[in-house]
Formats: sequence, structure tokens, C-alpha cells
Amino acid sequence: MGWYRLYASGGNGMKISASVGLSQFKSDMTDLLKAEEKALAKALSWTAFDARFAIQREISEVFEDPTPWARRSVYVQKATPGKPVAHIGLAKGGGRVNASWEYLAGLFTPHIEGGQRKFKRSEGLLRHRRIIPKGMQAVPGAGARLNRYGNMSRGQVIKVLSNLQAHDERGFLANTRSARNRTHFVKRDATGTPIGIWQRKPGGGVIPVLAFVKRATYSPRFDFYGVIRKVRDTQFKDKYSRALKQELSKL
Repeated sequence: MGWYRLYASGGNGMKISASVGLSQFKSDMTDLLKAEEKALAKALSWTAFDARFAIQREISEVFEDPTPWARRSVYVQKATPGKPVAHIGLAKGGGRVNASWEYLAGLFTPHIEGGQRKFKRSEGLLRHRRIIPKGMQAVPGAGARLNRYGNMSRGQVIKVLSNLQAHDERGFLANTRSARNRTHFVKRDATGTPIGIWQRKPGGGVIPVLAFVKRATYSPRFDFYGVIRKVRDTQFKDKYSRALKQELSKL
């Protein structure tokens, strides 16, 4: 830090004068301001990472046997001195077919805010081909191969989409004469409405792998914002104090 001098002279009355290195004073104030900005960014980031841990724990408590991907989907964007805002969010996931049957963007939303979940990527492809009727969603059927988290295997999803030509922009040919040799086909009711996707078994017979059901509506049960607020209100002050001490000790 800079130097500051204060002295008094005697005689008739008291005279007080101060001598200050003005340029050094300005430099020190700048250093203090920078230290405060760095401390604030640190404290915000530390708090955000603690909030992420609390959210991950909440996911494990609210959802039955959530996938590791779901827990890892909680991410943090750290604060910086120039942008003192730490962001906590839920990753949007990728475009992989197998991931689309797990927790992609928007699948958490109805559990946080209520309402209907967004369609999974594979459902979107099937809807684009008008295979899934309006107002319906796909759920695994008796013939679906499920992993430990209750999701269809990636290989089976890819095979379904490939058999129904729902992977690309070519026309949908299911249930036509040229599609009879495919292992998967769209099952329809007496009115011609699709009710699911069935698979032909190698030894004969068929089995449902996907069923089309009415879209579910969820009530809020995942207090995403409340968990973050609680961590912020109980931990930020102490973290800021610790971060400020660290930064001041460097001056």
C-alpha cells in the first residue's frame, strides 16, 4: 500500500497538515477495487458450485434412480470480475438418439414448473413422419430392451427409426408392400390411428416395442430455484468474506 503522513505543529493554536502521495493513493484505491471485484467473482462462483452440488443431490432425492447424465447435466458458468454473474443451468444435451430417451433439454422443465414435457428427439422424428398422433407421446412397450434407468437401448431406438425411415428426409414407407420385410412396423387400431410400433419376432409373432399414449401433465416437484436461493442466502456472505480476505492479503 502507499504512504500517508499526518503531522501537527505547535505555537499559537494548532495547525494540522497532511502530506499524501496522490498518485499512489489512486493506485491503491484501484487495487482495492480490483480486489473487491475479484473477491465478488470468486464468492459468486464458489456459491454456484455449491448450489450445483445441492441440485445434484436434489435430483437423486426427487427422481427414482436418475441417470448419471441427468446429474452431470447441471452446469455452472463462473462469474468474472468483468461480469459478476454466476449462472447455474441444466445442460441441453446432444443430438444423439440414445440420449434423447433420457433427459434432454426441457425434460426437467415440467418437474420444475409443471405442465407437459417436451418431446424427446426420437419422438420428434416420429412426429415429423406423422407416426405419433397429435397429443400423444411414446413410451416403451413390452418388447423394449431397457437399461437400468428404464430407457430404451440406443441400438433398439436406432433400429426402430431406421426401419421406419424416420432418420432422414426420405418418405415414410411403413405398412406398404415394400416395407413388409422390415422388423418394425406401425400398429394401427380399427380406425387406422397409429397406436404404437411393433416388432416382428424372428421365430414368428409380433411384440410391441413402443406404445403411443396421451401426453402426461406433471405437477412441480423439483424445486430447482428454491434450492439455489437457499444456498445463496445461507452461504454467499461467508464466501465473500473469505474471498475478500484472500484478495486483500495479496496487496
